[in-house]
Amino acid sequence: MFIHLESIDQAGHTHSWGSQQYYDAVKIVDGYIGEIMDAYVKADIFDLTLFIIVSDHGGYGLDHKKFDEVCIRIPILAMGPRVRKGHTITGYSSNVDVAPTVLHALGLQPGQFMVGKILEEVFFNS
Repeated sequence: MFIHLESIDQAGHTHSWGSQQYYDAVKIVDGYIGEIMDAYVKADIFDLTLFIIVSDHGGYGLDHKKFDEVCIRIPILAMGPRVRKGHTITGYSSNVDVAPTVLHALGLQPGQFMVGKILEEVFFNS
């Protein structure tokens, strides 16, 4: 399942990154993520599920036109079967690495024209 929650990005573009509205949107989305995870716990499939949570970009004011760490660096969080707990990815990673990583977790090979790399270090025995 893929879920896209864009209200944080909208708040950044509409009210500015770091504004109260931005942080209010972060809090709301955090609650949604908690509700989703609670549903997996209630369905007794939480421990069988790979979760990958990726943020969008950062920005300044109402845009993200700078090509710097604030605008392009994003967190990628993973948890689930075979995921190394407490591990920090050592190299550069990007949101384009998510799809190949998910395919790898499913035992599938990324297509030859797919951009991004498999974040193999996230997993035990990858």
